[in-house]
Amino acid sequence: MHYYRRNIGDYYKKAGRLSILQHGIYTLLMDACYDRECFPSMEEAIDWTWANTPEEIQAVEFILKKFFSLDNGVYVQEKIKEELNNYANQKTKNSANGKRGGRPKKAVKELDDKTKETQPLLEKTELVLEETQSLNLKSEQKPKPITNNHKPRTNKYTDDDYSFVQMMLRDIVTQQPDFKPPNLESWANTIRLMRECDNRNHTDMKRVWRFARGDLFWQPRVLAANKFRKHFDQLNAQSKIPEAQNLAQNRRQEVTTAVLDIGNTDW
Repeated sequence: MHYYRRNIGDYYKKAGRLSILQHGIYTLLMDACYDRECFPSMEEAIDWTWANTPEEIQAVEFILKKFFSLDNGVYVQEKIKEELNNYANQKTKNSANGKRGGRPKKAVKELDDKTKETQPLLEKTELVLEETQSLNLKSEQKPKPITNNHKPRTNKYTDDDYSFVQMMLRDIVTQQPDFKPPNLESWANTIRLMRECDNRNHTDMKRVWRFARGDLFWQPRVLAANKFRKHFDQLNAQSKIPEAQNLAQNRRQEVTTAVLDIGNTDW
């Protein structure tokens, strides 16, 4: 028997306190018992484990007395004995089956009966496959409709919504040339939601957006359509305060002057 299962948990539960030498002796003894399919006497155990020094011989004696029981001059372990018996019984069964020609084959009649039972199902399956292939072939032969190269619009925003977000982007890029290009379709859809869900209109949105771009506090905080929608009420309220309007107007003027004065080399 050249193979056996070893449960690590069970082993260390029973033999966890052994020394390294004792672990080695115990392992060699188990391997030898399984390999030889028998159990040793004291002298055989010493020989099987190649024990030479007094310490090694003492370890063999300890393992035999601790984990084996003496039976008619040989040291036996019940677990190994049980597995060896099971292995011998299985080997006997395999040998008997081999002499009879291996596993018994199913009767030809039984196979024929099952074939008759499944034949209608196989024929029906083949028919369905043929029909499916025929439909696929007709579908492939059907001329494809002529379409333009434009992708279908997935959102319901209008052209005015899209023009509005283009204006938003131009204003941002004027102040921040390195601004990363956004998804304008997503921005346009947000403007649509502001109209349809929030009851805004383009005129008010444009006024509030101009205020946001001219206000030093809101300018870096509102750089996307969703942020514009989120803070619209605050922006709208502040844009109606005269002082805020004057500050925003002055800021827009400063930005416009800085952009247009391309001949200025003071920087």
